[in-house]
Amino acid sequence: AGMVSLGMPSTAPVSLDDMLRISAAVRRGAPDTFVIGDMPFGSYEVSQEDAARSAIALIKGAGVDAVKLEGGKRIASRIESIVDCGIPVMGHLGLTPQTASGTTGYRPYGRSREQIQELHRDMLAVAEAGAFSVLLEGIPGDLTAVVRSWVNIPVYGIGAGTEVDGQLLLAYDLLGL
Repeated sequence: AGMVSLGMPSTAPVSLDDMLRISAAVRRGAPDTFVIGDMPFGSYEVSQEDAARSAIALIKGAGVDAVKLEGGKRIASRIESIVDCGIPVMGHLGLTPQTASGTTGYRPYGRSREQIQELHRDMLAVAEAGAFSVLLEGIPGDLTAVVRSWVNIPVYGIGAGTEVDGQLLLAYDLLGL
């Protein structure tokens, strides 16, 4: 939304207010669909309280059914605090767009032994923290089946091969926009 709808140079500048408006529009357009609100950068990193407060805002203000957070072990306590509020959480690992420009860039993740070990640690942490599912982005397809075996929750993919429980495809990408 930040890049294709709001004209931002990356997803990092997207605010919680932006996501509230965008998520509410999605909810209005798809009233009978399970909607997951993407928690923007800065809405959960500082503290567990900020994470819970931001998730509650998306549930109450936009009517989403669940929230999604980028990161693994470093944000596991945030996932726990949101789940403790009764809000379902989807994790997001691999290429993480909100921090891509400062960390891995917009390129595939999981090609080095170090990244695979980190992915393993992060998958376990997200699942143990209570996430109901995980989105893998930019993971080599041959690695995805292995990654799925590490946890007992649904694994979705965006540019992560076919060995997933479901695919995320953005209309803007499909149309080449």
